[in-house]
Amino acid sequence: MRKRVLASVLVLIMIAALLPASALAYTQRDLDRAYAIVDEANERIDQIVLVFQKSPLPGFIAAPLAKAITDAIAENTIARCRMLGVEVVCVSVPTDIKGVVVNIDPLIVVSA
Repeated sequence: MRKRVLASVLVLIMIAALLPASALAYTQRDLDRAYAIVDEANERIDQIVLVFQKSPLPGFIAAPLAKAITDAIAENTIARCRMLGVEVVCVSVPTDIKGVVVNIDPLIVVSA
């Protein structure tokens, strides 16, 4: 039995404030990068973590926007990753009082 290398793909997704179409395109670009990593690494990656930055918008606007973006990509993401045996976990990250994660750009980090 081959020893599997435990790794996580951390996808930090910045949600564009008032432009759902732009946010979706931006999100999909990051997910495409994640897919490429998952496809290339194949069995070496066990988990992909989707991290959504909290939006600076008021909750009644931000929550539906985040849900719409998540719903638009989640089924495809989860299905594709599960076909490769990769678990998908969605979490959010804390932000400062203005709703911004300081000094963090959208990125994908692979950690062993």
